[in-house]
Amino acid sequence: MSQHHVTRTRRGRWSAAALLALAGACSADEAPRRGQLMLALQTDMSIPKDVTHIRVKTKLGSQVRDEFDFQIAPDGKFHIPGTIAIVEGTTPNPVVSVEVVGIRERGTGNFEARTFSKSVTSIPRERIVLLEIPVQWLCDDTAVDDGSGEYLSSCSAGPDGAERACVAGTCETVKVDGNKLPDYKPALVFGGGSSAKDPLARCFDTLTCFDRGTDVDAADLSKECTLSLEDDGLPLNVGLVMPDAADGICHGAAGKTPPCYVPLDQNDRWGWHLEDSAAKGKRTVVLPKAVCSLLDDGKIAALRVSKACETKTSQYGTCGPWSDITESGGPGSGGATGNGGRGSAGNGASGNGNGAGGSNAGGESGMTGDAGGAGGDGVGGGGAGRAGGIGDAGTTGTGVGGSSNGGSTSAGGTGGNGGTGVAQAGESATGGEAGAGPTPGVWTCSSASQGTGDGCDCGCGAPDPDCDGELVGECDFCDGAGTCAVDLDATHTASSCYGIDLEHNWRCAVSAWTCAPLAFGSGNACDCGCGVQDIDCANQTSAACDDCSDPESCTGGGSCALISSANNSVCN
Repeated sequence: MSQHHVTRTRRGRWSAAALLALAGACSADEAPRRGQLMLALQTDMSIPKDVTHIRVKTKLGSQVRDEFDFQIAPDGKFHIPGTIAIVEGTTPNPVVSVEVVGIRERGTGNFEARTFSKSVTSIPRERIVLLEIPVQWLCDDTAVDDGSGEYLSSCSAGPDGAERACVAGTCETVKVDGNKLPDYKPALVFGGGSSAKDPLARCFDTLTCFDRGTDVDAADLSKECTLSLEDDGLPLNVGLVMPDAADGICHGAAGKTPPCYVPLDQNDRWGWHLEDSAAKGKRTVVLPKAVCSLLDDGKIAALRVSKACETKTSQYGTCGPWSDITESGGPGSGGATGNGGRGSAGNGASGNGNGAGGSNAGGESGMTGDAGGAGGDGVGGGGAGRAGGIGDAGTTGTGVGGSSNGGSTSAGGTGGNGGTGVAQAGESATGGEAGAGPTPGVWTCSSASQGTGDGCDCGCGAPDPDCDGELVGECDFCDGAGTCAVDLDATHTASSCYGIDLEHNWRCAVSAWTCAPLAFGSGNACDCGCGVQDIDCANQTSAACDDCSDPESCTGGGSCALISSANNSVCN
């Protein structure tokens, strides 16, 4: 794959925060809310060693609507787990196809497509549903270059002529019933958190978990690729031990030192699951059939089982520099069941700490908490990137929205140096004195949240030293006790930083900015049609626009074609 085969790199952020407003109820006088597919992107491979880019292509019928190549952190700006919103246009219940290709850059201009997965489904009316299409190691060597830089599935059509693509190493039909997809909830993607920056969000520590596991004797696997185990009530994880450091999540500073693992999700479609008819006192693990064939071929060194950590599902992405979620669930089990359950306490450095577990959905157990420091609380600070905005939405068909996750954190700009001091508010005046600007007042939020390394708290009357700058895009928290952020209604909550001053995040002010507050000055995309020019825009023309799909932009969640060519804060 030559350099020109990587077509366009998406500059938008991985955040669906603004699009989630579409989930609110509508009155009899309002048009029906547009349905959405929230595409969740995950991978079980190591980045950038195994994968560097993820290509996402959407089609409406045979027409390509959008195609983007995302370069993943740490070399790129996009983090996973993340989501991309695919928004219903004027055509109700459109049938769309979504292709996800995992690509590795082996050198400058030398790209190799590794995995190809695809789903064809409809967008349900007035619902936001979750569509999972992970980039899986089991689907390696399934992308075929058609000679033009585009990719096809290596899977042939099924006996009935139905199109197929890779699912957990096996060719399966690409058709998915959109009406049976689950409602999208951020916790199902971001490790129990409401976003990647939520302190409750947890990732899966692959190395810690499987280093404490044991390999399975190949003779214990049945011809159907199942494994019978004692039902001891402990959590269960299944992973692949790789024969060398070529693939998998490895040890060492460069992440290339064996042992190397590929974790498998407990997931009925994309991973392993438990058989319902297991004998009493036993549990039968049904593995993807590709696991056994790859073991026989020597492409997998061993199958490893671990009971040292909470079960990995697609809810928990892997920990690593590619993720904005920095806190993992620690070893051990336990955790209250039920929605929002917390994990068991972690051990402090010199005392017992209370570790917050990952909030879960569907009654699953919480992830185990992190180790507390010196007997203190075990809740990890782990500041994640700020929430981002949304990408282009289709007006007459279907468009791709922006990706979801906290966007990568970028340092805020500092004041210019004056003659004898540092300018803080406004431009420096003659003699190096700071220019005029609003004067901070008294801190009104909890004293435990100011300058304590727990993230950027906003709307508290005075600046938080934890903030990289004063733009609202720096904010991590706006809904603590004492903040002046407001709950406008069910879909415009204080946690989304509504009411915070755009350029002085320690105070609140009425603003002409109409889009999601955290999209202003977020550092990596130009949001347009929002009443005020985003400082992320290179200039005020529509050509600078990256994102025009916020539901409360003048486009109403539509296309950048509606933006004024001379003033990108308004529509024509």
